[in-house]
Amino acid sequence: MKVCSKCNEELQITAFSKNKATKDGLFAWCKKCVHEYNIRPEIRIRERRRENTQRYKKYDREYANTKVYNNWTREHIKFLWQEYHIIPEIYDLILEDQNGVCAICGNLPKGKRLCVDHNHDTDEIRGLLCDKCNQAIGLFKDNPEYMMLAAEYVQNKDVV
Repeated sequence: MKVCSKCNEELQITAFSKNKATKDGLFAWCKKCVHEYNIRPEIRIRERRRENTQRYKKYDREYANTKVYNNWTREHIKFLWQEYHIIPEIYDLILEDQNGVCAICGNLPKGKRLCVDHNHDTDEIRGLLCDKCNQAIGLFKDNPEYMMLAAEYVQNKDVV
């Protein structure tokens, strides 16, 4: 028996697809939940876009009526809102909190803005990262265990 992390039902092992990447060799979601999630992704995307568009239109009317806001183009303001539900003032506050540097490596951004790092499950913003640190976290699939194993490997591995 195993509990599906999506529907929280306790199901037989046969209700889960195989996945070699996990310890138990099974997906976290049952086959039914995976099927429901994959069957019509365009509906989820359409609903999210509709919701974001309505929120952004409200924001646009209230705050972003000029072509440029404090070196922010309307396109970037719209992107921040649609992807992360933040306005430039929030981004600037986070940046100020981090002293204008990447939250991981502490480097200053080189000609680009820092990337907004967020938890892909909860959509909560964790901080601002340079491109390299953001890509590294993405390659580790936001999994702290993988990151710790990689750090251990780099520290303890002798050169061949």
